[in-house]
Amino acid sequence: MKKDFIPPLVSLVAVLAITQGKFTSSLINLLIAGVIPGTSLVLPSWTMMIVYCLAITAIITLYLEGTLGKVRANRNAKQHKRQLPRRRFTSI
Repeated sequence: MKKDFIPPLVSLVAVLAITQGKFTSSLINLLIAGVIPGTSLVLPSWTMMIVYCLAITAIITLYLEGTLGKVRANRNAKQHKRQLPRRRFTSI
């Protein structure tokens, strides 16, 4: 999965939050109270807690996989460099 779309998406949300007062208000109402913008629906608190936990887990997982993946790749590269070349025997 490509992660190239995450930084532009975050910057778009940041720009919208800074420039649009209604957007910021709606986003805060959604995150804190669970009010879905444009409707009269309200999400229950347990649903919001599940969403928060899943979002935090996804963020931490992406971070750790990225960090540990680089460490593993460096370790494997170092191990391959330390190995002696294979001996090849020719038959006469």
